Amino acid sequence: MKNPHFTPLDAAAIEAGLRSAAADPDRMSSDEISLALAHKVPDMARGFAICTTYGAIGIPPGRMADKLARAVTVALQCELLAATKRAEFAKGAHHGC
Repeated sequence: MKNPHFTPLDAAAIEAGLRSAAADPDRMSSDEISLALAHKVPDMARGFAICTTYGAIGIPPGRMADKLARAVTVALQCELLAATKRAEFAKGAHHGC
């Protein structure tokens, strides 16, 4: 049974999406993500601050810091995978898919 809410993307739509994502200046580079995963995220276990326009939220060492570090790890791993896929696509490795 087909899902009436699902519309498959054609190759042109996928390419356009990847092209616009690659031009996003707010996106972290693969090197920045790798550095964060190797050094910054593990350091979060010692406690850290989340800075917002309203001020900082202090996260002490312990259970909450560990949970947030795991969540950041997953998010960064997903971004790194997406960056790798974008780089492969940009090099023509998509083979028309």
